[in-house]
Amino acid sequence: MTELKLDPEGYFTFDLGGGNMRYKEGGRLLAYPLAAMRKLLSTSLGDIQKTLPYTIGLHMGQECGARVIEALGDDFLEGDAVPEDFLAHLNAVFALHGLGMASMESWGDLLLFRWEIDEDADIHVYEFQEGVLAGVLSRVTGEAFEAASVDDNGAGMRFVAGNAAMVDWTKLWMGEGCGLGEIVDRLHAGRHLEGEIQAE
Repeated sequence: MTELKLDPEGYFTFDLGGGNMRYKEGGRLLAYPLAAMRKLLSTSLGDIQKTLPYTIGLHMGQECGARVIEALGDDFLEGDAVPEDFLAHLNAVFALHGLGMASMESWGDLLLFRWEIDEDADIHVYEFQEGVLAGVLSRVTGEAFEAASVDDNGAGMRFVAGNAAMVDWTKLWMGEGCGLGEIVDRLHAGRHLEGEIQAE
């Protein structure tokens, strides 16, 4: 079992006299109710609506990724952290930020997450979650990641994460009715490298 190196005691500090809350090392935070976030993400803002939830999530994810790196400490710096360590510390950071719990599977180079933060989630909340996952993985790995919600099989929304080509082709093939097993086979065969997806 993974030993958590993240101590929730003092993760946040509160200064009631000064009217602020901070991370233990000093970075300032804003507590924002989930109901208010859901309204923000669902607000009609014209063209910006297409990117706002993802962008908010991306920055949130990058911050969470930094907290995971900090918690893993030398194990991360020396390359000794294993996926189980990453997931355990990610879930601890998610929990402290009210983001729920995620499970993770590796399908070759494609990562599959099952993650639900809000039982009343809609497409805009899912776009926020896509951004969070992309931000976390990009920050932790130092490589460009994208993520996409693919389906809800009754046990929480599932998300795939990988490089841009893998995620774009996964979404296309999912839309054509392919299952994850077939998609992984296609990715292993390099089908996503054979050409570009044509814009409609």
